[in-house]
Amino acid sequence: MTQFRKLLPALAALLFATPAQAGVLVDDLQLEWDFFIQGGGVLVDSVGLSVRAGAAPEGVVTVDALPERSQITQAFLYWMTIGGTGDSEVVFQGQPLIGEEVGQCEDTCWSIGFNHSYRADVSSIVTEPGDYTISGVGDGVWNGNNTDGQGATILTFYDDPSADNAGFIKIYEGARDNMPGPSTVEPTFTVFDGLYVPVDPVRAQMTWSVGDAQPFADGQTTFEGAVLAVDNFDDTEEGPLWDTDEWDVLPYMYVGMTEATAGLSVGGTSNDCLAIGLAILEYDLPCDFDGDGDGSGICADCDDTDPLIDGTDLDGDGRTTCTGDCDDTDPDIYEGHVEICDGKDNNCDGIVPADEETDVDGDGWTACDDCDDEVAAINPDAFELCANGLDDDCDSFIDEADCSDGDDDDAADDDDDAADDDDAAGDDDDDGGGGGVRRGSGCGCDQGSGSAGGFAGLLLLLGVLRRRS
Repeated sequence: MTQFRKLLPALAALLFATPAQAGVLVDDLQLEWDFFIQGGGVLVDSVGLSVRAGAAPEGVVTVDALPERSQITQAFLYWMTIGGTGDSEVVFQGQPLIGEEVGQCEDTCWSIGFNHSYRADVSSIVTEPGDYTISGVGDGVWNGNNTDGQGATILTFYDDPSADNAGFIKIYEGARDNMPGPSTVEPTFTVFDGLYVPVDPVRAQMTWSVGDAQPFADGQTTFEGAVLAVDNFDDTEEGPLWDTDEWDVLPYMYVGMTEATAGLSVGGTSNDCLAIGLAILEYDLPCDFDGDGDGSGICADCDDTDPLIDGTDLDGDGRTTCTGDCDDTDPDIYEGHVEICDGKDNNCDGIVPADEETDVDGDGWTACDDCDDEVAAINPDAFELCANGLDDDCDSFIDEADCSDGDDDDAADDDDDAADDDDAAGDDDDDGGGGGVRRGSGCGCDQGSGSAGGFAGLLLLLGVLRRRS
């Protein structure tokens, strides 16, 4: 399960500086990824691309082998340039890409201009471990005053749904300089906050990815105040002027910690000039840990701090409270469900449509079911009256064959405007207007019954007159 969540240059570089685009972070790192993957993590693989330092204009990033049973879920390509106006366009595995600029920082001791950092989604390309080529990072040649590459890194996210651990990952991206000075300079710190460590982790790792890495003194690499390495960044493995290094930080993680501080210190005149592009913290917790006591272990529970949110599907609609079911007791309610006329928030957007709650004419039917909510006599329970030109019963038909003349039942009452029963039978006076039948029984009016009765009366009258004569 993957859940994604998604500042000013130094005066010395003003001569070469290019203004930051709107929304582009300057001289800092910001949180870009914050999520967990069951049994998974992130591979960080890099290559140096600095032509000015002897690198070829095309490089190869080797995505390492995945742990057994794992599968790649997403992949992102990062690259950094220095000098000129940057370069957002590269060629990756033969395909042209345009990256989003995610950070800028000042010149790192070359006096040629800003560092620019970019990101592009390469999930459709990086689908398995192996070699991936990248070119076009910078101008590909070096004349002393143009755009050159620093390096490139592929972040490959993977998971294993059958694994026993949940991988928590926080990734900061951008571009931040780590510059030496004539005296001790404030170290660069990245604070990973919002950590969830309710139980002892089983693995923890810290990663830095930096540009301009050279075999000079780098100061100290620290985590929670502990020194992890001294003079660590160089260009021996990834290639000229680009380095990605990882450290085991499990000994410095503890139950209940909510943040962790990672640092790179600088100081003195011989220190390396670094352009930091990525800072990554990942740690694993056991899947069977149930922090909120709701019966769902951490791998199945998207919020292990809330017992009302878990990975159980109580109503059998295929959704859980973790996957967008805001009422797991009703199968007609979940994110993506169409709204139906039932007075409920079926699609979990927090809104019950107004026409499901409004009954303007007070006939007991809301506007979504009532085809005319301003006339109480019109609703799905009404009789279809004949020859009034209205759809009285809201069935989308007007004056259909089973309409009624207005008699609402078969009882022996008077249904006209007069106060008496105006026929001789003492029953329902439908003699002249056709059958008073309920909708659905058919218009079964006996049109001849009135005529037959009148003829019999005339014969009786003639017999009386004959006797008198």
